[in-house]
Amino acid sequence: STDYMQQVSQLAHESDYAWVIAPESSGVLESLVSQFAKENISTINCDAESIRITGDKIKCASQLLEAGISTAVNLSSTEVRQYAQKTVIKSRFGVGCEGLKICDSGALALECIDDFNQWVVQPYIEGEHLSLSLLCYAGEAKILSCNKQVFSRDKEPKLLACHVNATSINEQMEILANNVASTFPGLAGYVGIDLINTGSDYIVIDINPRLTSSYVGLSEVLISNPAELCIQTILDQKLPENIMRNSEIVEVSLE
Repeated sequence: STDYMQQVSQLAHESDYAWVIAPESSGVLESLVSQFAKENISTINCDAESIRITGDKIKCASQLLEAGISTAVNLSSTEVRQYAQKTVIKSRFGVGCEGLKICDSGALALECIDDFNQWVVQPYIEGEHLSLSLLCYAGEAKILSCNKQVFSRDKEPKLLACHVNATSINEQMEILANNVASTFPGLAGYVGIDLINTGSDYIVIDINPRLTSSYVGLSEVLISNPAELCIQTILDQKLPENIMRNSEIVEVSLE
């Protein structure tokens, strides 16, 4: 509402920086960040353009593929009809597991969709579900932690837990993180990437231009305060030299 926006804007003007914590769905995060930019309010957020593109699974995949980054393929309506193997349905503009369904074929997936423009259908990818918690700025990234994701095993999977810092970080992950950041140079501060490790490659499933569930466990994993790292990155206009972490594995339960 207008009253709500006026109050949020007033509070933001009274602060040195604002940190908008909101979902991308329905354009909520993008509209708030965009509004603050118009009012010259400094934020600890990604810019509105990168939020808009990464929040759209079709546009995001297109830019990733153009940059040579492995990502989940969105099937066309013709391809879906002919696809005889297991598929995944997702809300095109949704966050998390919104609308997520697994179907045994493309034809069955089409039966679950009312408006094809509002959904994406992808081939089901076997592998280990991971996420990267990143610190981004000006086309570069540092990995804060690599996390294992635990999903329910049913036709409408839900994220049950994140095991923060459960997977060691390797050079391939670091290259991937920087490739994503250079593809979307407006990503700034904390960013999450959902991945599937197929054993031979890391497939990008989602880019989350906001705080994610894994952030909750970072304070026990990092030597530095994660909020301070995000704020300092924006203030210094550069990433920290090193990210120091311990060997703790922290479970963040979402049940």
